[in-house]
Amino acid sequence: PICFLPLPFGTENRIYQSCCGKFLCRGCFYAVEAERRKSRPNIPAHCPFCRTTAYTSNEEFLERCKKRMEANDVEAFITLAWHHHDGGMGLPQDFKKSMGLWLRAAELGSINAHYDLGRIYYDGNGVEKDMKK
Repeated sequence: PICFLPLPFGTENRIYQSCCGKFLCRGCFYAVEAERRKSRPNIPAHCPFCRTTAYTSNEEFLERCKKRMEANDVEAFITLAWHHHDGGMGLPQDFKKSMGLWLRAAELGSINAHYDLGRIYYDGNGVEKDMKK
């Protein structure tokens, strides 16, 4: 059961599905997972959109994101940019790599990537603070 309501603002309230590039609100994600655990506990978790089996390791998640990047999925670029920036999903913290990924997402037309780049320069978080950029 997916509600199809507009997604909430803020990335903390939604989950990126690296298999198909869709976002799902956390409530729907947890509802689908709770139903699966209750009625079919022996069946592995899957994506509510494309039915692909859920990733089981950081490496698998990253590989799926890279595949989505080959299809120019801006959200995959942004997701990996944040993981490189914060050192998430087992990746080493790499500000230069994250900036390159955000720039590519911005080139593809992502307003979110433009915002993220602006915040990074405004805060000086991993780069020299630059109010003009």
